[in-house]
Amino acid sequence: MSRLWFDLIFGLGIGFYDGFFGPGTGTFWAMAFVLCLGFNLTRATGYTKVVNFASNLSSLAFFLFSGNIYFAAGLAMGAGQMLGAKIGAGMVVTRGTKFIRPIFLSVVFALTLKVLYDAYRH
Repeated sequence: MSRLWFDLIFGLGIGFYDGFFGPGTGTFWAMAFVLCLGFNLTRATGYTKVVNFASNLSSLAFFLFSGNIYFAAGLAMGAGQMLGAKIGAGMVVTRGTKFIRPIFLSVVFALTLKVLYDAYRH
């Protein structure tokens, strides 16, 4: 798949999903980079961080413009995200894909179970 088509299809599709629903967006990005562009999991994870950051910035701009921001919660979440990104990136660099793959697959499995549970619970 060409990079232009990838950016258009997944940027709009996953971007819409991220804005509408949100959970699991990073996993979808990582899978898309691996399956459609042939990235290894380490590279896909790095690119995923960048596109998630861009998505979060656009959300921030939207909510700043509309005046609907809870600054305390947002700052706490931003600090947590930066700490997690710092620790996670360090682990990826030192441990590589042998570390990422089981975590990635566990998250995909857990999200799948959650979606199925929500869809079929009575």
